[in-house]
Amino acid sequence: MANSDVKEKILNVLSKTEKTKKVYVFISSSNDYKGVNKEILTYFNVKKKYPGIYVSLNKDYEELVSDLEDMKINTKNIFFIICSKDNKKIEKDNCIYIQGPESLTELSLVMTNTTNMGGFKYLFFDSLSTLLIYNDLKTSQKFSTYIINKLKEKEILGLLTSLNDQDAKKLTSAIIPLCDECFDISQ
Repeated sequence: MANSDVKEKILNVLSKTEKTKKVYVFISSSNDYKGVNKEILTYFNVKKKYPGIYVSLNKDYEELVSDLEDMKINTKNIFFIICSKDNKKIEKDNCIYIQGPESLTELSLVMTNTTNMGGFKYLFFDSLSTLLIYNDLKTSQKFSTYIINKLKEKEILGLLTSLNDQDAKKLTSAIIPLCDECFDISQ
């Protein structure tokens, strides 16, 4: 899908999320993944200027912030939860590290404590498909269910992303009924 097609499709989808505090799943192909993430974050971070939480399961803080700043995303109003095995953890006021993407109990606690801080309008979770690299399907489903319910309880807009590969489809098909809507951008 061409970049302009992704942008048009995702902007159409995002306009449907504007007045709600719900949980949405965005599924994309690996080719469109970065573009979809960029459009979602641009919409809520730049256009709406919403403060948010970004949970990264596969990038360290410096790499992620560099990528986001290249996309013209304001990283000053984002709180980062970084699940990294990397030992070069950087101390920042807007970032917390956990042991790794397989440390789901720790991630659950950090996400709950962060949402309890208040002031955040959305949580961007990158990504459900990455959960399956480090955890089995049952554990990933249980964790995803917990996160979805926590976001609804806290009335924080949930923006969950996933690839459309076979393994990820097993997870997303199990949690989509819990979400308010699923947008398959890959089609």
